[in-house]
Amino acid sequence: MAERILTENEVVDAVRAYLVQQGWEILSFAHGQNPGYDIHAAQGQRELMVEAKGAGSGTPGTQRYGKLFTQGQVITHVSRAVFVALERLNEGYESAIALPDNARHRAAIGRVSKPLAQLGISVYYVTDNSSIRLHSR
Repeated sequence: MAERILTENEVVDAVRAYLVQQGWEILSFAHGQNPGYDIHAAQGQRELMVEAKGAGSGTPGTQRYGKLFTQGQVITHVSRAVFVALERLNEGYESAIALPDNARHRAAIGRVSKPLAQLGISVYYVTDNSSIRLHSR
């Protein structure tokens, strides 16, 4: 069976639902090419920003639509997510990254998992059935 290609929107929606179950209030979120934070949530005095990436293009008409990202594209997307997470930390927010739970994304995070943990950047993996698995540090 082929791997399911979770789009960024599906990752955002799954993590939003998970955060609400964990007692977070969703202040804002962005889908697709819409401007804004992927997820901005609050819980008491805490504010969390989540940068999400998908497993493939969710934009119909693009050359890669319906195809998994290559390993190089995954590294580029994860690198961008890490950079954005660092920016959010610098702005004073708690920060997290949300990714599809597949071998390519797990391998990319594995290459930087120690510094992410040291900085307090959480990683949420979204499974094919939209459940959430936290990266074990």
